[in-house]
Amino acid sequence: MCPRLALTLGRCLARASTAPPPGALLGPGVYCTTVEKAMDYAKGDPAGGIIFELRADLGRCKTLAAGDALMKTWQQHGYDLAWAPQRRQSPKLGGIKDPASITIVCAIPGHTSELRGMGMLVHHDGLLAMMGD
Repeated sequence: MCPRLALTLGRCLARASTAPPPGALLGPGVYCTTVEKAMDYAKGDPAGGIIFELRADLGRCKTLAAGDALMKTWQQHGYDLAWAPQRRQSPKLGGIKDPASITIVCAIPGHTSELRGMGMLVHHDGLLAMMGD
């Protein structure tokens, strides 16, 4: 992965972990889900989106039930990850507290020609890179 891209992704992950969007189910954190659900989200993006397969070094994990008192504050109670199992209208969803614990394993582009148009490609090993790197 090119250093410029890694830096941009690092900034995005850091911003996502400290400033969740309004109404975020799990409060601050880097949100993740299953590959299958991520593919569904990417279908809604006109460019096809891009999905990152992640590896995270986790410690304490919390499984949240509907209406759980720790739903938005799990980070303040010593948990590194919170997982909300699938409910009727919601996907399986996880929140990772510390973006520094995340490693991007590979990139799955939803629309490869759009990616190439941005000067990027996915190597055979699954890593995202700038063309020519």
